[in-house]
Amino acid sequence: MKAIALQNKIKSSRVYTYCLHPLFFIAFFLLCCRPVNAQHYDFNPTLQKAYHSILKLHYQEASALLDQQLKTVPNHAIALYLKNFNDILPIFIQEDKSAYSKISSKEKPLLNILSKLPDTSPYYYFTQAEVKLHWGLLKLKFGDYAASALNVRAAYKLLDEGLKKYPDFVPLQKSMALLKIIIGAIPEHYTWLSDLVGLYGNMNKGIQELTVIATGTTIYHTEAKLWLILCEHYIMGQTDKMDMINSLSKSNPENVLFNFLQVSLLIHDAHSETALSYYTNKQIDAEAFALIPSLHYMQGEIYLQKGLYTQAIACFQRYIQTYKGQAYIKDSYFKIFLAYWLLGNDKEAKRYKALTLSKGSTKNDSDKQAEKMAGKTSLPDKNIYRIRLMSDGGYLKEALELSEKMDRHTFTNPTDNIEFTYRKARLYHKSMDIERAIMLYTQTIEASAKTNDYFAPNSCLQLGYIYRNLDQNDKARVYFKKVFNYSKYEYQETIESKAKAGLSSLEK
Repeated sequence: MKAIALQNKIKSSRVYTYCLHPLFFIAFFLLCCRPVNAQHYDFNPTLQKAYHSILKLHYQEASALLDQQLKTVPNHAIALYLKNFNDILPIFIQEDKSAYSKISSKEKPLLNILSKLPDTSPYYYFTQAEVKLHWGLLKLKFGDYAASALNVRAAYKLLDEGLKKYPDFVPLQKSMALLKIIIGAIPEHYTWLSDLVGLYGNMNKGIQELTVIATGTTIYHTEAKLWLILCEHYIMGQTDKMDMINSLSKSNPENVLFNFLQVSLLIHDAHSETALSYYTNKQIDAEAFALIPSLHYMQGEIYLQKGLYTQAIACFQRYIQTYKGQAYIKDSYFKIFLAYWLLGNDKEAKRYKALTLSKGSTKNDSDKQAEKMAGKTSLPDKNIYRIRLMSDGGYLKEALELSEKMDRHTFTNPTDNIEFTYRKARLYHKSMDIERAIMLYTQTIEASAKTNDYFAPNSCLQLGYIYRNLDQNDKARVYFKKVFNYSKYEYQETIESKAKAGLSSLEK
């Protein structure tokens, strides 16, 4: 009954969603194990080769190698763990619900086997904890929130028990550090969930522990770097470690996952033109598109930001056709609408606006925002939208030129005046004109007193970042806290999570 009550509670209030992002799921698997002298825990050359094949998304090659190992040692913990990884990674990336249903019965038998193996190695705890975490994330992806929370709780307990016996074992340290960060970043209005299942995070401690591993000499330093990059970008709102992912991607040019990560972070950090080069130089090829359909969506984003609307439409349509899940489907229909709208093709724009409302789901912030915007009778001024898109992509010169032409323009819609001020603030912020950015963010906050758009809370968040970077922590703290004065606006979960992470980063 408790599980049913928990499930109903979570369904009515969607849990923290960063972990739904493919990059976070993939990163949980990025481990390189050192050999140990135990039959069931020997990470031998065959398994190392299988591991690298999985990271290249060469699933069939990895499966053959793992089957070879399991014929020799049927209950080999590392082989079983990697086989589980190989089975569920493509399902998560593709969001293939039918495939998920087919393999959902495999979790318990696998964990039963692993739990009966000798407990004489730290891998006894590690392999079980990681399998629990992986299935927890997969369940979260498909909306089984109660079961996902229980999986994470079980993984946490296994890691804690393992660390008591093997406190210096780096894989256990790594996984616990990640849990501390993720749990510590849960928005305030969802902390009841972590309290309910007995999980308590500490973001700063998790970051510190990961940093030690990332700057150390163990074979785990690459994975720790990846996690620092992901947490910094998607949770902390910082971009100091781009050199880490740049180096990793350059040293592994044929690795689809690393290229996906690099492109995603470049777009996230408004370097879309650099991200586009991965497509034009064929690092993102037909095989990559087939393995990760989200690459179509990301390419569409770049073209939309760049003003190449016809190309953007084609990319979003390919994403809709090839992706088996629901994530970003509604957003893709909306962005096709935007492209036609900005092209002046009102007939097709109207059709795709209707499709935005009828297709896809609203599990993530982007899809929620797409539905909200498509439901409006009027949209912002077209040039304001062009500035937003260009600024998002890092096409700052073009955006600045357009904004300067519009400075004397009077908007009939009061919301357009607020959004134009906000867009200019974002534009000056990205252009490192900090003084003008502060002024315009402040004006946005003042003008938004009677609205429930995200412009004011995100302005508070950005001012928090600015003052933190200026080492004015008292002011930064004030603005991070102001974020929580707002409610019922789009992107609320994401903005609040980042504000909470910002406050945590200021703690001594």
